Amino acid sequence: MRLAKVSLVAASLAFVLSGCGSSGGDKLEIAGTYTDDWQTTHTVTETTWTMHAEGMSDSVFHIVAYDNDADYLVAQNDSNNEYNPDKWSRFDWTEKDGALYYCQAAFDADTQEAATANTSADRNDLESGCGGFSWSKLTPAQ
Repeated sequence: MRLAKVSLVAASLAFVLSGCGSSGGDKLEIAGTYTDDWQTTHTVTETTWTMHAEGMSDSVFHIVAYDNDADYLVAQNDSNNEYNPDKWSRFDWTEKDGALYYCQAAFDADTQEAATANTSADRNDLESGCGGFSWSKLTPAQ
């Protein structure tokens, strides 16, 4: 019985570490470099989401889980971030009319679980469905 419990725990851990539901080896579908409407550069990789705005220090988020089917990722805020260091964030994304939009639904969660559980982003309301604000449009960098 103990062996079965250990195996179940190991299998659960492997599932979480493999990308929180992303299917076997799928890459993060939104990986790339973008700019938003405020000329902030967003560089999204398999492991980090970095925001760079001229004249400001970078904000870095360490991706720990993502789900391409549900279109969200969870990341821990870097300890050097100016705002909410070491807290947890959830980024949701959606496409409309061929454009990519994101909402940072959680930005100061105390735990990974709390960030993951924040499902407040409303993909049907790009004008105010991101905590009362609009979703941000991401344009691929040239």
